[in-house]
Amino acid sequence: MARGELNIMRKFGQFVKFKRRQKGLTQSELAQLVYGKNDRQYISKIENNKVEGINLSTMETFLEVLDADMDFKSL
Repeated sequence: MARGELNIMRKFGQFVKFKRRQKGLTQSELAQLVYGKNDRQYISKIENNKVEGINLSTMETFLEVLDADMDFKSL
């Protein structure tokens, strides 16, 4: 993965964690809303930049669930 992609994934993970906490969701609850199953470990990996990448449609689902627009400048 290119350096810029790693930076985007890191920022996305930070953003997900911030918005999840802001909405008062647990990692398990967020996983249920995004994936339809309890996969807390995968949410943890996203938040801690331990995944290779996420496809665009999954990122869009996160944003919809978190009622957010991705603004990398704010991170």
